[in-house]
Amino acid sequence: MKVTATPREDGRTLLEIEVEAERVSQAVQATYRRLVKKVSVPGFRPGKAPLPILDRHLGKGYIERQALEELVPHAYREAVAQAGIDPVGRPEVSVKDYRQGEPLRLEVVVTARPEAEIGDLSDIHLDPVEAEVEPAEVEEALARLRRQHSTLVAVPDGPVQPGDRVLLEWEPPGEAGAKGPDTRPTTREVDVPGAPGVPEPARPEGDLPASLVRGLVGAVVGETREAEGHRVTVREIKRPELPELNDDFAREVGGFSSLQEMRQQVENSLRGSKLDRIRRERETQITDELLRRCRVDVPEPLVEEELEGLLGRYRHAAGGTLPAEAEADLRVQLRPLAERSARLNIILETIARREGLFPTEQEMEPLLRKVLREGETLPQARARLEEMGVWRDLELSMARGKALRVLMERATRGESGGVPGTDGGGADGQGGEGV
Repeated sequence: MKVTATPREDGRTLLEIEVEAERVSQAVQATYRRLVKKVSVPGFRPGKAPLPILDRHLGKGYIERQALEELVPHAYREAVAQAGIDPVGRPEVSVKDYRQGEPLRLEVVVTARPEAEIGDLSDIHLDPVEAEVEPAEVEEALARLRRQHSTLVAVPDGPVQPGDRVLLEWEPPGEAGAKGPDTRPTTREVDVPGAPGVPEPARPEGDLPASLVRGLVGAVVGETREAEGHRVTVREIKRPELPELNDDFAREVGGFSSLQEMRQQVENSLRGSKLDRIRRERETQITDELLRRCRVDVPEPLVEEELEGLLGRYRHAAGGTLPAEAEADLRVQLRPLAERSARLNIILETIARREGLFPTEQEMEPLLRKVLREGETLPQARARLEEMGVWRDLELSMARGKALRVLMERATRGESGGVPGTDGGGADGQGGEGV
């Protein structure tokens, strides 16, 4: 196959591809053999209709068109590989004056994945941080567990105490006296803070003020209290009967052998959550510095790709589709985030390429095994993912992750912050905790 690559003024590349006539003929024969087994032609046994007869039966030129539809994507993937281009977005493909028995000539306009200009990262430094867990935090977590497994008992006389669960009749601002005689009241259940295991109330917009929830202490059934324009009347008070914190509780709740083992597991879980939070914060520090110090021109197809990914989450949350007006508004709101993500991806990919951090076949094998179909070999699985256009995305994602881990490792150790070509230490691809 002949491939000629010509840069264009708009930054894209024109690929002129010529596929040998013999390969086109083989593709037509392969398509014929596949179709003749499936299509019933009057006067012929299954699988026995000659190619010209089957083609007339399906519509003149149908077999050849099907063959070309399957051949063109394969030729395109081979051509970009031969030209050394890592494409982004959808290519513009046109077939040039094809005649039966002659080579297939294609013109493809493609956008190449760019490289970033990596700035000086040598002075990026992250101080080591320990994820310490205080005994009080463990006790608070255990108190929450006890509360989750408590039994609520009605307290008809009150008054409300910290830790009680209270059923309220609620009148938000502007609704006092606005309800008709047949209108059902708005009710809310709240947990009154001030007891172990009961968090301070969060307040979404328009919800009950936290001061009103805290101020329920001392109220009795039938009593009305107000704050910030909200009025509530206590309709029911329930008090939790907490299980005793002992070995039996540990066995019943989590299958632990003892309360001590349960405490240790709770501490480990809290430490893990802190480590995750610290890691996210430090990743943000690194990525903010990368975006500030590195330059890159982001092709529009990459921004659109990121934008579609973000919009897809909203569509999924909405059950599959969004109203046209809502999606248009979201496109505007999410575009800066999509541009930031696309810029960061290119920067990390550039660093990964220069540092030799792209995943090896051995590193990709566990991922391949997760998507293996019954009876499929690893090479077959990879070929399937390549044909779907997914394989390269997986490679890039893993490379970006490795690059970020290496940058965080070096910044934490106080070495060169990942500048390719410096004496900051070669990347071995083994990212640490980054904390």
